[in-house]
Amino acid sequence: PHEDVVTDRYHSLTLAKANDFTAQVNLDNVTNDHDASIDALGVATDAWIQAKYVRDASSMVRTQAINAYTQNNVVGTASQALGVQANRLDVTTFNQSSVYVTSPAQLGLGDINAAGTTTEVVATAATNMSVLGTVTSPTRIKLTATAGSIQGSASGLLVAPDLIMIAGSGIGTTTPIATRIDRLAANGGTGGVSVLNDNGTKPLTIDTIDGVNGVSGAGNISIVTSDDLIINAPITDTTGAAIVTLTSGGAIIDGNLLSLNVSGGTLNATAVDGIELDTSVTTLNATVSGTGPITIREANGITLNNLLAANGPISVTALGSITATSVVSTTDSDSNDIFLEAKNGGNITVGTITAGAGVYGDVTLIAAGQVDDDNNNSTKITADALTMTAANGIGGSGANGTRSLDTTINSLTATVSAAGELNVDETNGLNVLSATTPNGNITLTAGGSMNVTTVAADTVNDTITLIAGGSITDANTDAAAPNETNNLTAYDLAMAAGTGIGGSANPLEVKVSRMEAAGGSGGIYVIDLEGGLTIGGVTPNLGKPALTGLSATGGDIIVTARRPLTANEDIINSGLN
Repeated sequence: PHEDVVTDRYHSLTLAKANDFTAQVNLDNVTNDHDASIDALGVATDAWIQAKYVRDASSMVRTQAINAYTQNNVVGTASQALGVQANRLDVTTFNQSSVYVTSPAQLGLGDINAAGTTTEVVATAATNMSVLGTVTSPTRIKLTATAGSIQGSASGLLVAPDLIMIAGSGIGTTTPIATRIDRLAANGGTGGVSVLNDNGTKPLTIDTIDGVNGVSGAGNISIVTSDDLIINAPITDTTGAAIVTLTSGGAIIDGNLLSLNVSGGTLNATAVDGIELDTSVTTLNATVSGTGPITIREANGITLNNLLAANGPISVTALGSITATSVVSTTDSDSNDIFLEAKNGGNITVGTITAGAGVYGDVTLIAAGQVDDDNNNSTKITADALTMTAANGIGGSGANGTRSLDTTINSLTATVSAAGELNVDETNGLNVLSATTPNGNITLTAGGSMNVTTVAADTVNDTITLIAGGSITDANTDAAAPNETNNLTAYDLAMAAGTGIGGSANPLEVKVSRMEAAGGSGGIYVIDLEGGLTIGGVTPNLGKPALTGLSATGGDIIVTARRPLTANEDIINSGLN
């Protein structure tokens, strides 16, 4: 009786199941739609964030572009350089445009042109930098290799009024930096610096630019320029032992008055029109090939290894000792004199010093210590007039046979101001204007004749030795006795001449205690102005041949003493006069 009811309920249950399945499907679809919406929201959010980044970056680019436009720069700015890393960077600009680039590693500079009239090129590399092309700026170029070197190349050239270079380990040490510049400042760090400048007839000035003071480096420094080299800021080898080479197609000019121009080990300076420098170096080689002087003011001692002026004077003053290995002014002229002075107790050691052919050019040597020969008899001083002043001796160091100052001169003025020997060995004839020491022996020799004005030593125990291949004569025009002018003052006097000592009309005047002399073929004519003269007991200086009394092979032997005359050794005239 309830079958219909059961059937109806069964159908209702089936329908409910169907509805439940449909609802579950709908729920799954809604859930999937929700998840998809969440994913879409994430994608949209990411897209929004990326769009914001793009917007901000575009704004920065726009700001940089505006700044670049405002500052006339299209490649970086002074405050924010363009980052680039390249083996070769070429940049072409237009209108008014500077170039500012920086590299996190190495950088090669190709053809780069900062267009305009007030623009510049500034490049920085973290490591090495090389100049591969032509880099041009109307104002300045500044290159920095922070932890590396800056090197040139066969095709590299830097063109600007001012050039500043800073490197950690050298500039142009492999290949010199080729330039066409007016002013230079460079710091090579732990390496040297080498610049080859060809700027026509315009000078190159070493200066302080953008905080870089002159040119410095811990190694060899070489600066070659086509015209004058003006040094306003120092060129410094920081090791003090490297080589500094300066080459000028014009003159090398001291532009900073008394401040140091060059510091280092060896200085090689070459110019056409003259060299003037304040230095602190150990060795100097200097050449002026045209007309112009060599003037050096050295802060310490110095070796003048090779100084050559083709047509100009040479002057070297040192606050220490001077070793004059070779100092030559080639053209013989009164204006081409040579002057050397060693201050602060310094000595002068003489090798070859040549003032022309020795007819007009003069040589002056002044030493706070001694003037010494290099003990090589083949090196000489060649001059018209030689003037020497030393506190502690002239030609007083070394062996007897080599210690004398070797000369080829016309006249001699030599003064020892404190105490010490005075020894000069002349190749030819010699006019002795003055040779004096307050305490020391004097030895003068001449291959020709010797004309004596004044030679004076201590009268207590010093000896004067005069030796001449020709005659020994009195340079004074004497007044009548007793107003004669004295020639020789010492305790002992030794003289040897080939053709006579003094003359009958003008005898030598002496103030000595003992005398020995060999007058050769011209005899002996001497007046002793002091009195108490003894013939004999004299030993010539420097191991020169011994003498005995008075002797001659010709002429007369006439010795006049104001007071007693004692002959302790023979007086022989083999010429029968």
